[in-house]
Amino acid sequence: SANQLLAGLALLSIAVWLKKSGKNYSMFTIPMTFMVIVTVLALIQLIQINLAAANYILVVFPVLLLILAVILAVQAYKILGSKTEAPLGK
Repeated sequence: SANQLLAGLALLSIAVWLKKSGKNYSMFTIPMTFMVIVTVLALIQLIQINLAAANYILVVFPVLLLILAVILAVQAYKILGSKTEAPLGK
């Protein structure tokens, strides 16, 4: 799940850079959304499986990754959903 979350982060970074450069970034939003959704669902399943098996130590890392995924999704919505385009470096 960490690799997929990293892929979502890379796509988010490229999309934000393209938006702030004034270029079309929409080609990155669908793969980014897909990667984040798949990662979140996989993390939720992993948490449920480990909780059911009483592997509480193995729940910590997926929970941290899930928190990171939610933070990424919120940041993506704020930046890519805004109508204003701030120039790079601001």
